[in-house]
Amino acid sequence: MGNNTRKELISYYKWIVNLSIFIITVTVSFVSTSKSLYFSDTLKWGLGLLGLSIFLNWLLVKRLVILPIVEETPVEDIKSIHLIFLKSIFLVKIYGLIQNWSFVLGMALAIISFILGLNNSGLNINIEI
Repeated sequence: MGNNTRKELISYYKWIVNLSIFIITVTVSFVSTSKSLYFSDTLKWGLGLLGLSIFLNWLLVKRLVILPIVEETPVEDIKSIHLIFLKSIFLVKIYGLIQNWSFVLGMALAIISFILGLNNSGLNINIEI
């Protein structure tokens, strides 16, 4: 993997995790401060998938950061660790695929829960002075 490609992937995954954290923070703050909203099952699943996306992002970025270090290490010194890491590089593709789908599905579930009104508790409290 080229150095520029690796840096672009790291930037992309950092952007995804920042967006996930922003959405989770705004959603939890919005629902927590409102008396008429609650966490529906759909919203919980959406936020859970966004959390999974963040965790997988950590695994991805960790592997991408370590990759050049392992590639530059002489094979004679740590033959088994070098081979294990390079043979398991396919995990980056798997983590990336699951991370992207969990991000997209988590975002969709969070948005759908608000569009369909699944988070409304049905309490209409009108206070008149």
